Amino acid sequence: DLDTLLKEGSRPDAMRLLHELKGSAGGYGYQAISDRARQIITELGSPNQTAGIDQRLTQLKSLCARALEPHRSDLRKL
Repeated sequence: DLDTLLKEGSRPDAMRLLHELKGSAGGYGYQAISDRARQIITELGSPNQTAGIDQRLTQLKSLCARALEPHRSDLRKL
């Protein structure tokens, strides 16, 4: 997962995962998720701009959880 990749120092893999999330979220109309993922990608690509990244990751997780909430019962049926 994203936390593990970042803890292990695998920025390129984390950025790739975030890029996939950004595109998928944007394609399904979750612009806030896409925007937050884009912001984190930019920060990870610029080592001098990583202050506060933990807070933005927490915000991204919260946005994803809120987007999934209405679909949880459907996902349990799978």
